[in-house]
Amino acid sequence: MSIFTRRELQKRLNSLGGIVGKKKLERIVRDLNVEGNEFNSKRYLESLAVAWEVVIVSAFVELGGTKYEKRMSNGKRPDILFCNGGATLVADVVTVSDEQQHKKNPVEDFVAVIMKMWRASGLQKGGLSWRVEGVDLELKADTPEPRSSWGPLHLSSRLRPINRHPVKRLALPPADRLNEYLYEKAWPFFEKLRAFPDKPVRLDVDDLYNQNITVRFSLAYDPQGYGFTGGYPSYTTITDIESHVLWRRLVEKSDQFSLAKEEFPRVLFVCDGGCAALQHPSMGGGLDYRCEELLDHFWRRPVFSEDRRWSWIVEKGISGVIVLPIEPVNDRLRFPWQRDFRLRPKLCLNPHSCFPLDKTTGELLWKVVSRLPPPLESPDNAMRAIRANRFSSRRLGYFNMGRNIEMSGVELLQILSGELSVDEFCRNYKLAANPFKEALKRFRSIKSVRVEPVSNRDDDKIVFEFGPHDAAIGPFITPGGKGTRDQ
Repeated sequence: MSIFTRRELQKRLNSLGGIVGKKKLERIVRDLNVEGNEFNSKRYLESLAVAWEVVIVSAFVELGGTKYEKRMSNGKRPDILFCNGGATLVADVVTVSDEQQHKKNPVEDFVAVIMKMWRASGLQKGGLSWRVEGVDLELKADTPEPRSSWGPLHLSSRLRPINRHPVKRLALPPADRLNEYLYEKAWPFFEKLRAFPDKPVRLDVDDLYNQNITVRFSLAYDPQGYGFTGGYPSYTTITDIESHVLWRRLVEKSDQFSLAKEEFPRVLFVCDGGCAALQHPSMGGGLDYRCEELLDHFWRRPVFSEDRRWSWIVEKGISGVIVLPIEPVNDRLRFPWQRDFRLRPKLCLNPHSCFPLDKTTGELLWKVVSRLPPPLESPDNAMRAIRANRFSSRRLGYFNMGRNIEMSGVELLQILSGELSVDEFCRNYKLAANPFKEALKRFRSIKSVRVEPVSNRDDDKIVFEFGPHDAAIGPFITPGGKGTRDQ
C-alpha cells in the first residue's frame, strides 16, 4: 500500500524513463515493491520516501528541462536540477516521519495487548478505560545554557522566545518486553473482573522498570459503562526544536548545499511520512511549537558559546521549504476507513538566503505542486498496511443492484479466479442471494458489460446491463404475457 494509488505511481514511473537511467529506475522500483514486516521498518520508510520522490520529480518532468541527481560543484547530487522557461533551481525531496518516536512509545502495542486480555476475560457488558502517563526526558545540550535570561531575544513567528522544553516519553516498558510485562501486571486485574463482573475495579501501575524507565498506567472497569476507551499525552509534538526529526533533516540538507558554487535557488520539499508536526498547528498545549516556528528558528538562531558569548547562525544556502502534509478531509457522512485525504502545501521562505526565489521561480513551484496526485491514504495508514505485509491499495469496495449490477472490477477478477468465493462476496455486502443467480432465475441475460474508471482508486467499476426476458435461457412467453413455466 502507498500514500498514492499504485496506478498513479506506475504512470509516474513511466514518465521518468527519459531522465533516469535503467539501473536507477530498477533501484526505485525495488524500493517501491518492498514487503513490510516488523524487522525492516527502515525499508518501508524508504518505500514511502521513494513514492514522494517519484511524484515530485515526475511533476518537474512534465514542465520540461529536468535532470535527475545531477552532480553539483560540491560533489553532491540533489534530486532535481530544473532549467526552463526563465526559471533555474535545484530541489531535494526529504520525507520526515515519527516512526522512531512510535518505536520508543509502543502505545499501539499496549492497546492491542490490553484489548486481547479484555476479550479473553469473556465479559459481555461494562466498559474499560485506560490511561498511559508520560514522563519528561532530561535535555541533552551540546553547548552550555546561559545562567541568566540576558542575551539576544530571538522571537518566533508567534512572538515568543524559543526555549527548549523537555521531550515527552510515554511511561511504558520496551516494546520487546511489553507483552510479557503487561500479562504479569494486568492479567490479575482481568481475573478479578471475571470473578466480580458487577463491581467497578481499578488498576494503577507506577513501577520503576529499571534505572532509566518508569512505567505508569491505569485501567478502570465500569460495569455500567460501555466500550473500550483510553488516552495518553502526545509525544510527537515539537517541544524541543533542535531535537526534532525535521530539524535534523534540515541540518543534513543544509550541509548538502553548502560549498556549492551554483548561484540559483535551492528548494526543499518536506514530505509527510507520518509526521504529526507537519499536519497539526498545535497539539500539546502552550509548550509545543508549530512547523513554521521551527523553520523560523532554523533560518536565524542564537548560540551561546563556551566562552559565554552570544553569536548567530544564519542559514543562507536554502532558499525555501515547501511543506507537504497529508490531512484528512472531514466528512461526517463517511466512516473513518472511507475518508479521503488531501495535500495542504505550505511555502516557507528564508529571508536570509543568498539565493531568494523570484516571481518566475515561485510560480514554477506552485505549478509543480498543482501536478501532484491526490493522496489515497495517510502515511500512518500506509505504514500499518506495509508493516502487515499486505500487497493492497484502497479498492472501490462497492456493490449496487437495481435493474443493473455495479461492482468492483478487482472483486470480479477475484471471483472469476477463485480467490474470492461467491458466498464470501455475498456476506461482505450482506446480500441474501447471489445477484447473478437471481437474474438467471428471471431469465434475464447480460445485454452489455462496461468498465468505468474510478477516480483516485486502484479499481474500476464494472456495470452489467441486463435485458428483458430472454428465450435463450427461459421458456417462451406470450407477447405481453407470461410463460407456461412457473417463475
